[in-house]
Amino acid sequence: MTKRERCLRAKEYHEKGLNCGQSVLLAFTDVTGFTEAQSMALASGFGGGLRCGGVCGVVNAAAVALGMVCPSSWKTARRGRSAPRS
Repeated sequence: MTKRERCLRAKEYHEKGLNCGQSVLLAFTDVTGFTEAQSMALASGFGGGLRCGGVCGVVNAAAVALGMVCPSSWKTARRGRSAPRS
């Protein structure tokens, strides 16, 4: 699927009334391996900037999709964390 096709797919979901995060995550079901129902449920709380006006659900859904494509493991997880706080 091209980038344009994926964007149009997300736009169609959004026009049907889904929140931004759901729309994006549903456009990546072929990549994430999530079913439509799983994507809808997982991203349901992303609407309205995590329901509190924060970061748009698009950013959160993209992070979920990226995590499914490039997953962390127990071996590599430490590298993705910030330095310990003192």
